[in-house]
Amino acid sequence: MLDELIAHGSHVTGNNPWIIDTKEHGVILNGQWNEETLTLKITVTDTNWYVTRKAVWGNIDSLIYLTKDAG
Repeated sequence: MLDELIAHGSHVTGNNPWIIDTKEHGVILNGQWNEETLTLKITVTDTNWYVTRKAVWGNIDSLIYLTKDAG
C-alpha cells in the first residue's frame, strides 16, 4: 500500500508508524503494522473541510485491493 501511495505522489515519513501526506485535499493518514496480529491500522488524521471520510476510505480500500490482487 505504501508503494502505491508513493507512486501516486504521497509523501511518507516514519517507519511503523508511518505518517502519509497524500498531497491531495489535505488528507493525512497514519498507518501502523502489527506483525504479531498481521493487522494494518490506518487512521485518517486530517482532511480539508469538503472531503468526506467515506471518499477517503473508498480510495484506501481501492489501494488495499490493488495490493491484494497483485500478490
